[in-house]
Amino acid sequence: MSGHSQGGGHAAFIAYEKEVHRVLMFASPNDYSNFYGQPAEWLNQESVTETKDYYGFNNSLDDVVDFNDQVEIWNSLGIQEFGDFVDIDQTDYPFINTRQLIISRDTSGLASNHSMMLLDDNTPVDEFGNPEFTNVWKYMLGIDMLSSTKESSINKSLIKVYPSLASDFICFTHDEGIAFESIKLTNLISGSINTFEKVNRIELSNYPQGVYLLIAEDNIGEVYSTFLLVKR
Repeated sequence: MSGHSQGGGHAAFIAYEKEVHRVLMFASPNDYSNFYGQPAEWLNQESVTETKDYYGFNNSLDDVVDFNDQVEIWNSLGIQEFGDFVDIDQTDYPFINTRQLIISRDTSGLASNHSMMLLDDNTPVDEFGNPEFTNVWKYMLGIDMLSSTKESSINKSLIKVYPSLASDFICFTHDEGIAFESIKLTNLISGSINTFEKVNRIELSNYPQGVYLLIAEDNIGEVYSTFLLVKR
């Protein structure tokens, strides 16, 4: 369950009521009462989902909501017991296994500080067009940390996806020429998942702009993953 800003509050609230595998909160939650000067009342309840499964990624220079309010909400969630704040620009994956991931970046543009962790045009990319926060997203999703032998073999090095900044379609190949048996494409904002079998190209004309996680399984059971940006 994941979401950005108000959506991140929704994700956390749903996880309080219904047990989910993991909660990813970007620039959130922001359920704070200025009138009472405290987090929303629902945060005083006991969560059905375990506290260890909540992960937050916020900007300390958030230009929409007060970061201190967000921190107070994180404290209400109890995720501080799994580690202090970790600045992803100063610490590498797996970020000392904290649940409190932060950046301190100030950029130009309306609400860009608030949105850069996940949303479309605000997400910074490297010189090749790859999202800078790939390792953060993988950490929050639990990729490369999963317990089963099959899932722990997930890697990126043997799969190539092009174009890296997709619009109409994507193609993908295996470096060693092995065939892919199944492909799973997940929209990280909406959570929608589409599955394909024995393909090396996916048409994207009906897919909304956003960040996607692609997971491919080959014909010998190995699993590979990578992120891509779909832009319009």
